[in-house]
Amino acid sequence: MMRNVVQVWKISLRVLEDTLGQYYGCLSQAEQDRANRFHFPDDRRRFIVARGSLRHLLARQLAQLPSAIDFCYGEYGKPAIELGAMTQWPSSQAGELHFNLSHSGELALCALSYQGPVGIDIEKVKPISRLEGMMARCLSAGEQKQVQAEALADQSRVFCSTGLVRRLI
Repeated sequence: MMRNVVQVWKISLRVLEDTLGQYYGCLSQAEQDRANRFHFPDDRRRFIVARGSLRHLLARQLAQLPSAIDFCYGEYGKPAIELGAMTQWPSSQAGELHFNLSHSGELALCALSYQGPVGIDIEKVKPISRLEGMMARCLSAGEQKQVQAEALADQSRVFCSTGLVRRLI
């Protein structure tokens, strides 16, 4: 990956059982323990696929096996590549690789960057109750008209998109 590029990967969290086993096998013991604590099988599967996919993407960038990557965790639980365990890797390469993973529903997004810390977020859009009140508080009159012009089934999605764009500006 070029140094001035941010890669964004879209990951489906629906996989076949044998693929799930491959992802599970590349997780650390701590990650496997965490996966095994999920009460619902779908939550467990989504965690395994998201974390396994992250390991595969990082491994490709660092020319290593997915299971060889160790993570350390920041004050708020955000993972980073553990440099102390990487004596066989050029630490400058691994230390500069930043990533962020977000998942919601059956999709995940992963951002990779050598430029510095990177963030990404995904949220499954669900119908919003009391949409009119939220629009009145969050959107301009023109933006409200844009949302209201959409089909009722699409209004929550358009509202979220409009609000997100405004937040990013």
